[in-house]
Amino acid sequence: MLAMMVAALSFTACGGSDDDEIDGGGSSYNEGQVTIQFEDVSTETYKVLGPTFNVFSQEVIGSNHYAYPKGATFSTSFTIDGNSVSSWIQFQTKENVSEGAKLPITAIFWSSDPRSFDANGGDVIAKSVNGDKITLSFKNFKFYRYIKVDSNKKQELTMNGEITFIKE
Repeated sequence: MLAMMVAALSFTACGGSDDDEIDGGGSSYNEGQVTIQFEDVSTETYKVLGPTFNVFSQEVIGSNHYAYPKGATFSTSFTIDGNSVSSWIQFQTKENVSEGAKLPITAIFWSSDPRSFDANGGDVIAKSVNGDKITLSFKNFKFYRYIKVDSNKKQELTMNGEITFIKE
C-alpha cells in the first residue's frame, strides 16, 4: 500500500499537465539526456524533463522504508519528442551524496507501476554537487521493470547518460 501511495505521489511530482504536455518546453526542463536499452526490444534516447531531488533530513516515525537520516530521492520524466512525457523514474539512495561518490540505488519506480526494484548492476556516480544541483552519471545502470502493471513478467533496462537534478 505504501509503495502505491509513493508511486502515485511521485507521478504527480514528475508528470506534466493532465494531457502530459510540458508548458513552454523551455530549456529549464531539459537537464540531460539518457539512452535506455529495453532488454530484447530496442534502445531509445530520451530528453530529461523536470528532474528534481529531495534530501532525507528527518526520520519518519513508524516507517521503515523512508526513515533515513541521510540520502536523497531523485525523480524525473523522459520525452522523445520534447513535448509529451513518455515515461518517468524515481529512485533513492540511502547514502550521503558527495561529488565523485558511487551511489547505491534502491527503490526504483518506473512509470505508473507501483512496484519497485533495487539496482541490478552498473554505476550511478555523483559527477557534480553544486548548491541546489546534483549531476548524476549513469554507466550501464541496470534495473528491472514489469512489462505491464498487471503482469509479473520482468524486463531489464540499462540506462546510460547524465542528468542534472534540481532541489525541489
